[in-house]
Amino acid sequence: MPDLANLLVKADLCFKNKDYGNAARLYMQLLKESPKEVTSIKPKLAGLFWNYGNILCHEGKGEPAIKYIKEAIKLYKEMDMPYKIFMATRRLGHAEGMLGNHDESIRIYNSLVKDFKKIMSKIGTDHPKGFNKTLEYAKIIYYLSISWAKKANWHKARFYTALAKRYFKKIGDLDYYNSCIYGEGISLIELGKCEQAMKTLTECRAFFKGRDKKRVAFIDEYVSECLYKFKKYDEAISIIDGAIKVFTANKIERSRPYFLKGKNYEKLDEPQKAYNEYSIAIKIVENKRSELEDMEFRTTFFAEKMDIYNHAILNRIKLDKIEEAYDLVQRAKARCFNEIMEGDVVTLASMPVNGIQVLIDSKSAVVEYYCIGKELVIFLITKTSFNFIMVPYKKEDIIETPANLNEFIKCFDKESLTWYIVKISDLIFGPVEAKLNGTKKIIFIPHLALHHIPFALLVDNNGNKIIEKYEIINLPSPRLLKILKARSFNEKTNCLIVADPTGDLIYSDKEAEYIKDILPDSEVIFGKSAAREVVLELIPDYSILHFACHLGIDKENPILSHMCMSKSYIEVRDILKEKLCANMVVLGGCESALGKVVPGDEITCFARAFLRAGANSVIVTLWEIDDESTAEFMKEFYGRIYKQKESRSEALRNTQLDFISKGFEPYHWAAFQLVGG
Repeated sequence: MPDLANLLVKADLCFKNKDYGNAARLYMQLLKESPKEVTSIKPKLAGLFWNYGNILCHEGKGEPAIKYIKEAIKLYKEMDMPYKIFMATRRLGHAEGMLGNHDESIRIYNSLVKDFKKIMSKIGTDHPKGFNKTLEYAKIIYYLSISWAKKANWHKARFYTALAKRYFKKIGDLDYYNSCIYGEGISLIELGKCEQAMKTLTECRAFFKGRDKKRVAFIDEYVSECLYKFKKYDEAISIIDGAIKVFTANKIERSRPYFLKGKNYEKLDEPQKAYNEYSIAIKIVENKRSELEDMEFRTTFFAEKMDIYNHAILNRIKLDKIEEAYDLVQRAKARCFNEIMEGDVVTLASMPVNGIQVLIDSKSAVVEYYCIGKELVIFLITKTSFNFIMVPYKKEDIIETPANLNEFIKCFDKESLTWYIVKISDLIFGPVEAKLNGTKKIIFIPHLALHHIPFALLVDNNGNKIIEKYEIINLPSPRLLKILKARSFNEKTNCLIVADPTGDLIYSDKEAEYIKDILPDSEVIFGKSAAREVVLELIPDYSILHFACHLGIDKENPILSHMCMSKSYIEVRDILKEKLCANMVVLGGCESALGKVVPGDEITCFARAFLRAGANSVIVTLWEIDDESTAEFMKEFYGRIYKQKESRSEALRNTQLDFISKGFEPYHWAAFQLVGG
């Protein structure tokens, strides 16, 4: 047994020397070896976590800061220390905001505001000397204003800034008062009131000059933004250079000043200098991002930086460096998805055009979209060519398209639907049509709302449906071409069919029967037998997974989207934990293709979850589908694959064409998408 007294001395020394890693290890060992020492060691361990979390926050390392602060809060709660809980919780809100989790930071601050009186009554007199309740309340309001600003809700940001400023003025805290003036200046810029913003920023800059060089540098970032709006580009660059010197001297890595500098060089018609600055900004973003372990943190952090990539992409296009632009597009899109598909590799290189060309045959074409500003950029890759087209568009034309199509389809309004499809086709397919000679298969790689568009409904310049000429595949990323080719799949034809777990899908038994006739090795789990635990245990063993069940899509928290089993759910997060070797997954429930698309083109949805878990391809639906016609659709689809030996994309196309020839409305056939190989 170790010498506990000596161990405690070592731990205390490590803590004193700010060697927090070793101090934590030793304190935790002491707790384990000597539970009776809990009362003396626990406060030290909590203090360690709290101090280290604070330091990490100041160093800009939000992810580990959150981890340590949460540990501190847990221990403070066990010891019933309300003052410490309050301080640590507020700091947690700050750390969450650092990683772009602004909704979470707002939730934390709002809970502190709501319960402030209750928290203060619990604290009572158990606080350090000089603790000022009004000051602490004002700080929460101030941090809340910052979170709303980060969410670009400038009116709310200004409201909370004005409220906090009033409190700080009353208390006489000039540092925080002028920080509020700084925040107000930022909001005014974003609201287009640059002259007023300049006066405000100049006022707080004068206060901090000579007191806090770093704060002045932060203010100068926004002063330069005003100068940019005033078209004083050289002056703006000079101001930014001064800020960068201060940041560099203090080892502060910020992408924003380089981005702002690049924008000014663009206006001075020096695009290469602009790109050099954008490149530095992107390097900083990607370095910081690579330090984040949690995929959610990577997503939220990256979402805030899209403007940098967008400016760099347009810059490369302007200089006719299209392959470099395409490289940046890949680095800006579905980054987290690509990384987890490659086994959590954070520093992925993009796929070069010739690398993509090696992976497709002479009859295939990759059509990739990127929505940027008022332009839709379309990249077209065939076996022997690489082209790009820029199409002017209104943002709402893309954002509103899925919902509008859905409305027309559900209303069976044929005339309106035809008009709208022609309009959308002219925008997203017409520009590339002439370059698709000899193509039989199109691999669409959408962007943002385009993920929810039924490409099978598009028409060519003659008004003919494109599926009359082309097979269609959807991919989240061109990298998937390489990943899926390298994977090994279960080539058997054993199918697990999960049918009607909730007992209200009248035709799902027929659907299961049709598939079982085509694939005799199938196992059918029907009705109440389809319990969550049973299904999750079986799915790794089958080559084909077929789900004929209800789905619930949680648009706000898509990781909780679920397939309805018997008295239980299988959620997206459950699938992400699985290791599958399925060649095909069919999700026959309603809206199984849907998920919330965030900047950076990350979508948490069933299709990507199954691909991540190891599936080769996933059939999903874009809207609520009819139980009876879906059973007939699946009979035709499976028959074409396993009896007529058609590929999945060929079988899907021919099944859809068959339904058209039989007079079915698009509602019954156009919802189905093939995602993957």
